[in-house]
Amino acid sequence: MAATVDAAYVLLPATGAAAARRFADAALAVVRPAVGDGVRAAVTRPCTALQLAALRREADDVLRATAGDGPGRPAATAEDVRHRILLDRLGDELDRAPWLRLPGVAALLAHDHEHGTAYAATLTAWLDEVGDVASAAARLTVHPNTLRHRLRRIRELFPLDLDDPDVRLAVWLDLRREVPGRDAGLSCRSRPSGCPRPGRSGR
Repeated sequence: MAATVDAAYVLLPATGAAAARRFADAALAVVRPAVGDGVRAAVTRPCTALQLAALRREADDVLRATAGDGPGRPAATAEDVRHRILLDRLGDELDRAPWLRLPGVAALLAHDHEHGTAYAATLTAWLDEVGDVASAAARLTVHPNTLRHRLRRIRELFPLDLDDPDVRLAVWLDLRREVPGRDAGLSCRSRPSGCPRPGRSGR
């Protein structure tokens, strides 16, 4: 067993994935009453001693990917959240190479910060809902016409070709890092006005 400030890593004998999940869920049941429902657990693939560093990274990836899932989540594996891990890794590349970020997204975020608009939240909701205006408006608790007006203004104000699917994907990935938790973050104006990034909560 090894521990850091916010995580504990336990090496189990090769008893199989199902047994490892049962152990992790049992550990959560013991720890949560004392620490809180936000504690999470990750179960990695079987490994050898030579693979421990890679498996620790896998565990950290799973824990980060489940950070926004809310309290009481059962133990998770990479198979459960592989899509989120992929997106997080892509987002990490944006952090390592900020020049890859779209200037139009930076301009949109700056506009929100300076003028108190909600363009980042609006565009994120619309992209999350795959262009469904009614669903995006419902998430934001605004009238669909209000959302359509905001989308028109976004197209007018910022150099973002939202008719291009590749641009939409890049915009969504960029905003995914900037509008924290999305559902929770839709009420935030935008970063850099003080909304926190999704963090590594208690495990």
